[in-house]
Amino acid sequence: RLPLLAAKVLGAALDNVKRWPFELAAAYLDDLVGAQAWCTHPNVQSLVHAIMQGFHGRHAPNQRFSLDDCRRLQQHAIGVVRRLESEAKQVRGMARAAERTRAHGQLIKLVSQTVAYPFCRMIAAQHFEEWMKKTNFRDALQNLLAALTAVARHCVVQSDKLVAVGVLKLSTIAPPHLRQAAELCARALLHHPSN
Repeated sequence: RLPLLAAKVLGAALDNVKRWPFELAAAYLDDLVGAQAWCTHPNVQSLVHAIMQGFHGRHAPNQRFSLDDCRRLQQHAIGVVRRLESEAKQVRGMARAAERTRAHGQLIKLVSQTVAYPFCRMIAAQHFEEWMKKTNFRDALQNLLAALTAVARHCVVQSDKLVAVGVLKLSTIAPPHLRQAAELCARALLHHPSN
């Protein structure tokens, strides 16, 4: 309860502050892949939405973080993604299947929040096929595809052709509700001016 109360107080206290500290966004990422003591609570979603804008850097409307803090946040997010991916790879064997599923679930959730970073998009592309095989990841994958589609409007790079190929591959094995989202996402990635 204490982390939730702290998040509520911070949200109210920072509402009129133009620049927020980097540590707030780092704490959000850590809670997202940790205990989720506050980041998913409905009473702090306006704070969470404002924090999430930090992951989109200069492209975000109403950016609350300085450009330097956005860069620091990118490095922190990439470090957390690398750590989660490493943990997911290390979990082997049937006895640890639940732990592996949890680790990949956290990775999908984190990558969905950080798809503005090319590195995170590539990590997602590397795991699409594996994630598609797990029925309990389908809702999370739909959120990831929606996030990728939104990002394709403003921050796609040349390497995203590989991401688009992964998404197209995903669309061939996806159930109908994911297939449409995957095809839309791939089109957005492939038809961006940088590609």
